[in-house]
Amino acid sequence: MDIFSKITLKEKVLFILLFLGALFNSKAQQEPLLAAFHTQMNLVNPAFAGHKAGTEIGITSRNQWVSIENAPRGQFLTFSSERKNNIGLGISVISNKFFVEKSTSFAVDFSYKLNLANDAKILLGIKAGSDFYNLDTGNLTNFSDDPGIDNFSSFKPNLGIGIAYYSENLWMSASLPRLFSDREDDSYLFLPSSNINLYLALGGKLNISDDINLKSNFIYKSNQIDNVGILNALVGVKGLDFGGMYKTSNDFGLLAFFKLKNFNIGYCYEVPNSIQSTNLGVKTHEITLRMSIGSGGQPSEVEEAVEE
Repeated sequence: MDIFSKITLKEKVLFILLFLGALFNSKAQQEPLLAAFHTQMNLVNPAFAGHKAGTEIGITSRNQWVSIENAPRGQFLTFSSERKNNIGLGISVISNKFFVEKSTSFAVDFSYKLNLANDAKILLGIKAGSDFYNLDTGNLTNFSDDPGIDNFSSFKPNLGIGIAYYSENLWMSASLPRLFSDREDDSYLFLPSSNINLYLALGGKLNISDDINLKSNFIYKSNQIDNVGILNALVGVKGLDFGGMYKTSNDFGLLAFFKLKNFNIGYCYEVPNSIQSTNLGVKTHEITLRMSIGSGGQPSEVEEAVEE
């Protein structure tokens, strides 16, 4: 059996370039982004809500710079469910805490699936949600008399859109999770809704044998003040995926994902590639748990795990 018979020439070339690209460096400024972004794509693109059969719940905990007190901590929750008539529904929640700042984003996702030839699909999505932000200066005792520093909180509703394409071995994504910005030029605060972020993503899978495959995923995030990209390359052997990750802020990481029945467990260990940061011991740990309910135990088109 020809293992490449189901892959078009364009998809073969595109995937090979993507996979090899994970071995090379590119430059950009850093902005927080999940290392295992491909496991919870409806965080940034509502089109992925209900992109696979059944229902899936995903939870990610990211502890950044663990050796530094009050370093960034993030929790991410996604819910995705395929409904009738090519409709998908989802929920995405992002909670971040850094020193005296805390932000939470909540959104409801809606998607519609368009079926194409050869089992390829186009997904259209819309996201409706709100951003909550709180600045608590109670612990800043050294700055208690500074009139420029005070408690602050905000609530901002927003809308987002996204489009995605996927086939058996290739997927692509473009999205704007927030269409409206509340950024003010004279403000010293950069709230979660201050920037309009553009996300472009791409991924693919190449079957080597019935039990072994290669996977690679790339995401690029751009806004008015910053850009960051993440590229990973994984080897899949039955229920285990493992490989490396490179972030354009010059960070490196090791990733591993293990499938056990309807559960997928992932871990990423991330380190910066600089002497100053390495001496500080600023390591980052990211743990992901996904649970499929009902027929959702089928492999995902975005990150298809090899069935037992």
